[in-house]
Amino acid sequence: ARSGAGSVVSCEKCEPVAASAEEIVALNGLSGKVRVVRKHSNDLVVGPKRPRIFVSGFGFYQLRGDEEAAEGDMQGRADVMVSEIVDCGLLGEGMIPSLRDARRRL
Repeated sequence: ARSGAGSVVSCEKCEPVAASAEEIVALNGLSGKVRVVRKHSNDLVVGPKRPRIFVSGFGFYQLRGDEEAAEGDMQGRADVMVSEIVDCGLLGEGMIPSLRDARRRL
């Protein structure tokens, strides 16, 4: 973020680690640029706000009120991906499938 990125999205599925990451971001004055998303990268949603729609037997309906729009975790695909997967082996945390998914979608 300090090197010129417009925004940074970090994903962390472990709640205590995500909470610590948010605290570190805040202590470094980067809360406006760095956002920690509390989920696995495979579950990140890419894209801007879009209407929530449900389907019934009578057609399509858009929800209204507070549920009017769902927001993606990232506004668009990333320019750079940095991966830190801690494991004693190459396959232990599903590293290859996770990186393959990130490369394809994020």
